[in-house]
Amino acid sequence: METSLKTEQFDLVIHDGSKLGKEPLALAENIRGHQRTAPILLLCAKPEMDVIVRAIRLGVRDLFHPPLNLSAFFARATELLQPRLNGHTAVIAQYCRHEMTLFLAGEVAGVPLPAGSGVSTSGSGDLDSVRAECDRLSRQVQDEAGRRAAAEAALAAVRAGGSADVSTEEQELGKLRAELDAARIALAEREAALAAEKDALDLQRSDLESGRAAASHARTDVERSRKSRSDAESDLTARRAELDAARVKLSLEQTRIADATEELEQVKTDAAESLKAHQKRMKELATAELAMADREAAVSEAQARLVAQEKVVAEREDNFSVREKAVQAQEKKVAAQFSRVRAEEETFAARQAELEAEEARLQQDSRRIASERAALEGERAAQAAANAASLARAKELAAAEEALAERETVLVSSQKTVESDRKKAAAAAAEASAHDVAVAAREKQIAASFSALSAEQAAFEDRAAALDAEQTRIQKESDRLAAEAGTLKAARVELSNSQKALDQRAAGLKASEDKLVQRESAQAAAQKTIDESQSKFEVREQQLTKRSVDLNALEKKIFDQQDAAKVAEAKLVDSRKALQTEQERHAKEAQRLVAEAAALEKVKAENA
Repeated sequence: METSLKTEQFDLVIHDGSKLGKEPLALAENIRGHQRTAPILLLCAKPEMDVIVRAIRLGVRDLFHPPLNLSAFFARATELLQPRLNGHTAVIAQYCRHEMTLFLAGEVAGVPLPAGSGVSTSGSGDLDSVRAECDRLSRQVQDEAGRRAAAEAALAAVRAGGSADVSTEEQELGKLRAELDAARIALAEREAALAAEKDALDLQRSDLESGRAAASHARTDVERSRKSRSDAESDLTARRAELDAARVKLSLEQTRIADATEELEQVKTDAAESLKAHQKRMKELATAELAMADREAAVSEAQARLVAQEKVVAEREDNFSVREKAVQAQEKKVAAQFSRVRAEEETFAARQAELEAEEARLQQDSRRIASERAALEGERAAQAAANAASLARAKELAAAEEALAERETVLVSSQKTVESDRKKAAAAAAEASAHDVAVAAREKQIAASFSALSAEQAAFEDRAAALDAEQTRIQKESDRLAAEAGTLKAARVELSNSQKALDQRAAGLKASEDKLVQRESAQAAAQKTIDESQSKFEVREQQLTKRSVDLNALEKKIFDQQDAAKVAEAKLVDSRKALQTEQERHAKEAQRLVAEAAALEKVKAENA
């Protein structure tokens, strides 16, 4: 076979691959290896896709499978052999048809063509075998011719009887095709309408989604606004509570200030009464001064007697040093009193620092201001009373000092007056340096008096006894006045310090009152701010209420649109189902028409 493939050229190759199993194209591949253009008719058991693809790649265009249509098979073979018949179409076609029939029947015999056919023969068997084969082939040809004649007669009858049916079927087929075209047009229009409706529905759905998104954003804004409103209400409630507490505190402070003011007025009233008492005391002191003047006149008379008492004075001079030591001791006592006064001043300064600390705490904790103010006012009242008493005492002591000074002037010529002047000088030296100058002048006067006393000492001898008695009384009075002068000075210092402390406390109270006024102003401003916030909050609440109503309307509109969209979607689904049913019906009708058309074409082909 390989030799035949290499040495011969084939006009037509009929390849039966139905019995080759998985390799139905083995022969076709071998032929294509030697002759690339020979036409091949391929017979296969069943049309498999991979076999068809491989056949197309090998140039095999004709595939046949059971049940085999012999007419189509022979027509295709004749068509492929037509260019190579060389004027022997009938004989060669008959022979090829005979050979193909034998081949398809499975009885292949290499029989030469009749002489003069122009077809090359192959094989050289003996004559008997050839004749026998020719007879057999003749019988087969006759049988085939008879079968063909019968088939042609049957075909003619079929054509004669089926021409009317064919025309009727063609008319019905035309009507069906027209109906199918109309249905297709209606279907296209329905599809276009559904597409437009779908686009409108999609647009409506997009609008609905936009509305939903807007509603969602609006709900978010409303929730945020409600939360802000809740926070603002909480803040407003807290600020109102603070304001109420501040108002209560302010009311308490105002009540306490009113009470303190009443106490201050009471203190002022007491101070006025104390001033009246002081004026009364001053009148009494004036009366006492008149009495003292009378006594000074008596002292003047006694001075004349003292001048004559030189001897007594000399003796008194001996006691002068002793008295001077007593004066020094008295000065030490006064210094000790000054130390105590300084200690009291330091104590008072410490107390003042404590009061300042209390005032600082008062600024931090306004609740203590009432008790502090009450204590301060009580202290002020006590201090005012003490001041009034100290002032009265100071005036009394001043009057006493003036009286003592006048007495010292009267007794300037006597030793007793000198001793009083020295005591006065010691007390004045303790008070201020200005008195030292006066004391020095007094000592000069005393020295001059000593000279005068030396001359007049004899004249005073007879009056010594009376003068001693008077001197003793005057000495007692002088001691008392000196003690009162020291007490007066300490009282003045204490009064000055107390007055400073009171001024400071008054300044602190004034500052506290100013701070209270500022706090009241701040609270009023806070109340104004709260009122403005309340107004803004009410406006915002109205806006939110209006917006909530709009949102509810928008939500209702959206829900209505959603319901309409659902109804439209349901209609669209029903329309799609109806369209799908219609399409399926039309598809079945089209398949039926196609099948009928194919059958009609088949009948036409067979009739042809």
